[in-house]
Amino acid sequence: MSYLPALLPLGTLLAGGALLPAEPPAESYDLTPKFEEGQKLEISYELAMSFGLDDASASFGGMELPEVPTVDVEVNFEETLQEEVLALRDGALAKLRRHHASSAMNVSGEAGMMGQMQSFDESMDNPFDGRTLELTVDEDDELSVEDVSEGDALDTLDDSELAMATLETHFEAFLPGEPVEVGASWDVAEAMREELSKQITAAAEADDEVAEILDVLESLEGMYEFDATGRLASADDDEAVVEWSMEATLDIQDLFDIVREIADPEDLEDMPEDIEGTLLVEMTLQGTGVFDLSVHQLTEFEMDGAFAIAVDFAMSADSMDVEASGEFSGGIEFSGGVSIE
Repeated sequence: MSYLPALLPLGTLLAGGALLPAEPPAESYDLTPKFEEGQKLEISYELAMSFGLDDASASFGGMELPEVPTVDVEVNFEETLQEEVLALRDGALAKLRRHHASSAMNVSGEAGMMGQMQSFDESMDNPFDGRTLELTVDEDDELSVEDVSEGDALDTLDDSELAMATLETHFEAFLPGEPVEVGASWDVAEAMREELSKQITAAAEADDEVAEILDVLESLEGMYEFDATGRLASADDDEAVVEWSMEATLDIQDLFDIVREIADPEDLEDMPEDIEGTLLVEMTLQGTGVFDLSVHQLTEFEMDGAFAIAVDFAMSADSMDVEASGEFSGGIEFSGGVSIE
């Protein structure tokens, strides 16, 4: 019996399928911030954190802490920048004027135990508040920053503060460096690490104290894990919706060795030599944002998440053994965006 007649329809179908047109390639979307000469932008962002003490224990020469203290803290920071693009080179920013229009940082809360509570509410100054900077990139891709602020009330910024200024204030680290398709993901953590390292390294070159902090941060290598991913959830001709997911862990087993490296020697005079402790910080964060394809900027985003902190230490003081531990937890919200005048 021949199977050729039965196979002919299958062969015809296969041959016909080979002649069908291939599916069009998936469309990619460029989500990198872009600029125009003379363009004016406003960048705003706000960070809010709240946390409290969940559990604590302490022993002073065998005497236990009678109850868990109350500690509740709220931290709020917000800032608005106004920028004007003065020059472009090959489509990239070559000269930018930035005015730090407003900023505010506030720490408030209460702490105490056994009915004795103390409230606090403190505001902190931002040295950049009210200042105007001009940032210029030369043909060798070197960035220079000039303080062109007007007003006698403003103190002069030092070199390390100026070195912290960067052109990347448009949430570039959250966005992919090359066009992506819907459903595609990219590494955000590496971009954030590179940007932070660039800023701190520049400041360290201008200030020895910052250089010491940089050394400490480098010594933390291997003590932390940070994973952050962006994903293009959807897109059309007008806008793209982006999703982010982040996880971070910091696990320091020799906490007071780090403290000794950072702290002023005068602040260490009363620190017991045998004090030792650990610190564990865990954080998760998720968010969504809208990238406006008509102006090529991340015009809005919102992120929120939770974190937990566990710390413990032991030492001897006045011939008495002291041990203590505490567990904190809290929430974090981060939002912002770029608007075009």
